[in-house]
Parts: sequence; structure tokens; C-alpha cells
Amino acid sequence: MNRLAITICAALLAAVGCSKKHDVAQPTSSPDTALHGQTGKAAQPVQADPSAALATLTHALRKYSLENRRVPANLDELVRAGYVQTIPAAPPGKKFAIYPKRMEVVLVDE
Repeated sequence: MNRLAITICAALLAAVGCSKKHDVAQPTSSPDTALHGQTGKAAQPVQADPSAALATLTHALRKYSLENRRVPANLDELVRAGYVQTIPAAPPGKKFAIYPKRMEVVLVDE
């Protein structure tokens, strides 16, 4: 049973990671949305196009979640565990957050 669950999770993650990317509006933070925000400090300059940072952080999040069988409380856990070196700076007025239902990192309003 456990092996089957792991196989299904791995197949779903592979399918999601290999799917064609669509331009979808990112969710904004609201009280009814379960998002885990970034609590640490950004060490890199703000990028004009944050899509590369989002892809890198989402990949690290999925790898962490698969190996640790849980969603990290915040993005700082990815740094402490060595999955990324630093959390990049988000565009002005935005911050990176974990969207656990889709297992991805998104930009939300601060």
C-alpha cells in the first residue's frame, strides 16, 4: 500500500512537472487561502521576470516534500535543508509563498 502511494505521488509530480505551462493568474493572499509565506530575508536583487525563481523554488519544494513526506512550514526550511542556497528577492509589493494544494511556489501580494 505504501509503495503504491509513493508510486502514485511520484507519477503525479512527474506529470505536473512535465505538463505544458499556461499563463494563469496567481492567487492573491486572503484569509481563506492556505498559503505558507516566506519569513526570511531576500539576499538577491529583484529580478524583472520572476518565472525562473518560481520554477527553481517549486522544484526544490516538490523535491523536499517528496523526500520528507511533508510540506515545509515556509521557504526558509528549503534553505536550511540545503535544497536552495537563498530565497531570491520578490518583485516590489509581492512575496513568495507556498501553495500546498498545487505543491508550488507562487507570488502573492504582501
